[in-house]
Amino acid sequence: MRLKIQVIAASALSGILLISIQIRLGAQSETRPRRVLDPAELGTSQQAEVNDRVSTIAKSEATDLVTYPNNKIAFICGAQLKANSRLNPYPWFDSTQIKYGQALGREAPSVPPRTLTGAVNARLNSRVVTGIGTRFRSEVDPNGPAPFYNGWLRISDGATDREVKVASVQSDTELTLSSTWSFGPINNGKADTYHHDSSQASWNYDHYLRSAYYDTALVEYINYYRTGDPAFLNYARKMADALWGSQYIDFGSIGTTFIVRCVLLLTIG
Repeated sequence: MRLKIQVIAASALSGILLISIQIRLGAQSETRPRRVLDPAELGTSQQAEVNDRVSTIAKSEATDLVTYPNNKIAFICGAQLKANSRLNPYPWFDSTQIKYGQALGREAPSVPPRTLTGAVNARLNSRVVTGIGTRFRSEVDPNGPAPFYNGWLRISDGATDREVKVASVQSDTELTLSSTWSFGPINNGKADTYHHDSSQASWNYDHYLRSAYYDTALVEYINYYRTGDPAFLNYARKMADALWGSQYIDFGSIGTTFIVRCVLLLTIG
């Protein structure tokens, strides 16, 4: 009986405490009427300070916003502050965007890895590879950035892909290897510029797709308009042109959403 009375008393006390808390919370949540300061109540010096701040912000917006050559580019890139603007509360963003924009721009290939158009012929002990319906000048780059894009070439003998390096490209149907072809003769063989780099445990086509997705070129265009540095414009054009010639778009012959995005990038210039 005594235990029952203690339980009832404890329950009653808990109820009283809960009611008290709710009353206090209700009082704290009441909205106090806001008082808007009338400019007429400001002193002369305070009013002058406010006017100066408003004027500074207005002038900064007029000079710190990026001006685009036309409305189409403005629509694609969107409103942007110039690099190192005083209106940017996060200056680390500018330094990071510029730093990695330069790094990715240098590393990006002019010619992405892909399966080559047409067929190729190779002869034993010869450095010359000829093509039938090939586009060597736009699909093979012996001077691309290492280690993924610097002249790698694989030619299939029907069972095995034989990897070699390209020294130079003479035309769309003729290129020269860095060493003689030491395998069996190839007639109308298939070729590609894929390469697996063991040091990074990655294929170059995977590396390309990850690092050169369509928005990378767009960001390089934005970097150019934000900084005025022509190097970013060159990077952007290189990336957009490479994407257009990649196996994902194939110079406009493949109807994917990639092509729409790439056309928008090429519109920027």
